Amino acid sequence: MIQKEMQLDNTVIYDLSAGECHARGIAVNIPDTELNILQARCKNGMLFCGIFSKEVLEKLDFPAAVFSAPAFSDMMERKPVFLTSKAMAMGATMNMTGEELLVLFS
Repeated sequence: MIQKEMQLDNTVIYDLSAGECHARGIAVNIPDTELNILQARCKNGMLFCGIFSKEVLEKLDFPAAVFSAPAFSDMMERKPVFLTSKAMAMGATMNMTGEELLVLFS
């Protein structure tokens, strides 16, 4: 489930949940567009939209998944376009949806 919690100017905070697992999602609007930069913070990893660099995330050495997703609803339904090696070491696969990865990272 995706529930809007708060909005401050062009930033919206969401509660993302899958069963008992919860994550905090942040959507920041890109000026003069309807597009948003998305990130979700789980207990043990993060989900990102495709604007984030695969190379930088890999160097940061933590579990992360990158999606081609304009909204959190898309991110929860879709499969990632990239997983860090730390995410794969936790058991993440490219066949998992964002919702499944939220559970794994929680």
